[in-house]
Amino acid sequence: MDKDAYIKQLEKEIVELKKRIEELERLLGMNSTNSSGPPSFAPPGIFAVSPKHRRKKRGAKKGHQPNARELLPPEKAGKDRVLPPGVERALVSARQKKK
Repeated sequence: MDKDAYIKQLEKEIVELKKRIEELERLLGMNSTNSSGPPSFAPPGIFAVSPKHRRKKRGAKKGHQPNARELLPPEKAGKDRVLPPGVERALVSARQKKK
């Protein structure tokens, strides 16, 4: 085999290998979101959402119509009760323990 034929053969191999490298790099960048592969194709944890973003916020969502209990008019409300000093202290301490 002469020199020119050998050089042409090597150049042809180089072109084929470059095509192979491009194909492998393209496959390397694929995952289940940008290919036709199933979600199980992706390695575990690759699309994991951080716990900070996973939690739903508590309470009514934005744009939700507020709900509030209306106060009764004074004539329909119950009577005021005067409690003995000992009972009042017990209620206050029980409420503080709850917090």
